[in-house]
Amino acid sequence: MKYRCVQIAPGLNRGDAITNEIEIIHNNILKISNYFSESAVVAEHIGAGIHFSAMQVNDYVPADNDVLIYHYGIASDVTRRIQRWSRPVFLIYHNVTPAKFFAPYDFSIAGRLDRARRELLALRRICRASFADSDFNARELRHMGFHEVRIKPVLIPFSPAKKEVGSGAYFPPLDLPNDREVILFVGRLAPNKAHAELIKIFKFIKMSRPDAILVLAGSEFGGVERYREDLLKLVVELELERDVVFTGYIGDDRLYELYHRARLFLCASRHEGFCVPLLEAMEAGLPVLAFDSGTSAVRETMQNSGVLYITMDYVRVAEMAVQLVSDDALRRSVIDRQTERLR
Repeated sequence: MKYRCVQIAPGLNRGDAITNEIEIIHNNILKISNYFSESAVVAEHIGAGIHFSAMQVNDYVPADNDVLIYHYGIASDVTRRIQRWSRPVFLIYHNVTPAKFFAPYDFSIAGRLDRARRELLALRRICRASFADSDFNARELRHMGFHEVRIKPVLIPFSPAKKEVGSGAYFPPLDLPNDREVILFVGRLAPNKAHAELIKIFKFIKMSRPDAILVLAGSEFGGVERYREDLLKLVVELELERDVVFTGYIGDDRLYELYHRARLFLCASRHEGFCVPLLEAMEAGLPVLAFDSGTSAVRETMQNSGVLYITMDYVRVAEMAVQLVSDDALRRSVIDRQTERLR
């Protein structure tokens, strides 16, 4: 008997790492497995710009040969439905962001994140096996009582290193001045990403590198309006209006451009289940300077490559950033270690 692989998620959104992984599995599962004869994707919310076939959860009728793969990261009605369907379920745990990061900005999102951790416990009884992107995520599942937890490789949809730099066909312009030195962060506009810390560090970088510009690339979504307003106020207070750019969502071509235009990838995120952009930056040959909060998978993802800082000392971190931008020998050493990490 052949089976249908049915991937299920609370939402599908362009530029989102979970959505990207779902698309990769959907497009390749039939090529790499003799177990499945069909592939389908089901979601509660399907955002604009999704380039693969997906159906609303309300339209999905489970078949006898369906095997469910549940991508978990936030609470949704999908969890209750899966408990009713009595089909084989395999969990892919992408981490639940702690609610405390969103509580000052949106109680609704914070509430869903709190509920997500409670609902995760109910899935222990019905999951045949569980998969995690990192040992950090696997430890969370085991702590909650999940058994048969396996760590799977992270699936990345594109390789920044494989595009030919400078091709107008690949790189539509971002309207960044050519004489500016780009300091880059890639990640959705969310409080756990600590954009304010990046802006404060950048203020000190500017003292040594007056031509530098901070580019914050990443999607925005409902519920973070107050967070964005706070960041814009901070930019004005620090007189960086001409020096900090929020791109919003950008497609792969523009991401290629940014990774290759930048001189440094700077990350201050306080909570990550993996952090795919760290690897994307490494693959593009971009030195990475990232914060190890102690409650994040960043150190695990970096694996003794790049440069980690463990104290949020803006002046000291800015000094490290300036060194990585200006010292060619240091840059080469860091990039070489990052290349080894990717092998």
